Amino acid sequence: MYRARLPSAPLGCPLTILCLAALSCGDGDPSGPEGEPVATVSITPDAGTIAPGQTLQLEATPHDAAGVTLIDRDVSWESSHEGVATVSGTGLVTGVADGRVIITATSEGESGTAGVRVLTPVAAIAVKPAKLTLAPAETRQLSAQPRDAEGNVLDGRVFAWSSGDEAVATVSADGLVLGVAAGTATITATAESRSGTATITVVSAEISGSGAAPASGGR
Repeated sequence: MYRARLPSAPLGCPLTILCLAALSCGDGDPSGPEGEPVATVSITPDAGTIAPGQTLQLEATPHDAAGVTLIDRDVSWESSHEGVATVSGTGLVTGVADGRVIITATSEGESGTAGVRVLTPVAAIAVKPAKLTLAPAETRQLSAQPRDAEGNVLDGRVFAWSSGDEAVATVSADGLVLGVAAGTATITATAESRSGTATITVVSAEISGSGAAPASGGR
């Protein structure tokens, strides 16, 4: 088989210089993404809720000024309150106690943040009083007390209130019950998929005694 051989050129000829220049530029443009400084850092997810003892993995992504993802950049992690949650060098967050923290990821002086809430889950809810008798148009305030799996009272929970029969009794968003007509209704307080109930019995004014005419007495 015949193979053509290009004539060799002296080292100093223009062709050789041109080829060497082309080879030296072929390794990549140093001003490309791999050479750009970090302009912003994003964290995924940027928010989350965990219980004490649970973990949440965060991922930090550096970007250049054009928003292009930069790879192989060093990232450091920090928690604003290690008494609430800690974070490892790889972005693994561990819940410690109820509260809120800001997790910060920093690369080349630029930072991104994520908000993490540590929350002990509700295991049970007690509604007080558990039984109540009302007359029509009479109101009473109910309260809901959430507890964890060990029976400890939990704070800072928001409840959704509902009535099983609004023709008998209604309940407001803050647990105020109003008697409507004679009958029995179940009032439910719900938080974090857990619920507690109270039984409301509405009786007529004559039966309850409220509004009943005073008994006549002899003179």
